[in-house]
Amino acid sequence: MSVPLVSIIVPVLNESALIRAFLEQLRAVAASAEIVVVDGGSDDGTPELSARLADRVLKASRGRARQMNAGARVARGEVFWFLHADSVIPPNALEEIAKILHQDSNVGGCFRLRLPGREWIYRVSDSLGNVGVQVFGFALGDHGIFCRRRAFLSAGKFPEVPLMEDAEFYRSLRRCGGMRQLRMAIVGSQRRYEQLGPYRTTIYYAVILGLYLVGARMSTLTSVYRRLNSGSYATPHTAILSREGEGASMPVGKDGDRSERSDTSSSSAGDRRVPRGRFDTVDGYGLHIYVCVNQIAKIASDLLTLDGRAGISGIRRWKTRA
Repeated sequence: MSVPLVSIIVPVLNESALIRAFLEQLRAVAASAEIVVVDGGSDDGTPELSARLADRVLKASRGRARQMNAGARVARGEVFWFLHADSVIPPNALEEIAKILHQDSNVGGCFRLRLPGREWIYRVSDSLGNVGVQVFGFALGDHGIFCRRRAFLSAGKFPEVPLMEDAEFYRSLRRCGGMRQLRMAIVGSQRRYEQLGPYRTTIYYAVILGLYLVGARMSTLTSVYRRLNSGSYATPHTAILSREGEGASMPVGKDGDRSERSDTSSSSAGDRRVPRGRFDTVDGYGLHIYVCVNQIAKIASDLLTLDGRAGISGIRRWKTRA
């Protein structure tokens, strides 16, 4: 089976710390592909580092949709494959894409997603994205969306919206023909999860996806997203939950500094000893549940103000779009 020319389009912004390793990976695993890097205004030398390994390096206005559309305009391939620079792609990925597109009725697809973290909450986050593809018919950008060139044009390119441009694009592709999710997985990055904490980040993503599914307005999604990222929904306990591994159960002082402890600490209730870096089975999960309920309640309260019609009318819009 012949493999069509695939153009890998990578939107980047200040990725100097990882772009070299990522492009070297692409050269090793997808040697026959054309690599197009589209920079959105980096000031850390990302374009210069990319020029040594990519076939083309472009500059475009900041924004993933604009950057990916700019890359597609100059790409030479019959197939476009959109990747994030913090991904690890599986071996034989090009061959698997070719198998999907060997059937004329298929116009594209995506990969499964897996985050490298071992904690169970990462499996929940994996499932959110994979269920979105399998059940609701949309994929996010970290799933590695690919499509035929003609399908990209028929779908109208990536919509230049603040959020969910990849989900909207994937759903537009479904109207052009068959879209298939491969069984092999792309290993995504947990950088965001490490910044905010895996539990908090998973809650945030679930809320955004849930609002999207019921047809909330883009202005509502954007407003909630900005509040989530600004920490408007943080609680005094999220600083504890956001720490992973060593020292996760250490208290936070008024200046944000964690007091030093030995490997175990004692509590006044029976001098119970708690291993450093782990939550007590009962209190830890109770704290997770408290934070989840607290933040979801705050978000739900704000939604009544932001978009009171995102419920019934939103579901109607979802049915119409689907």
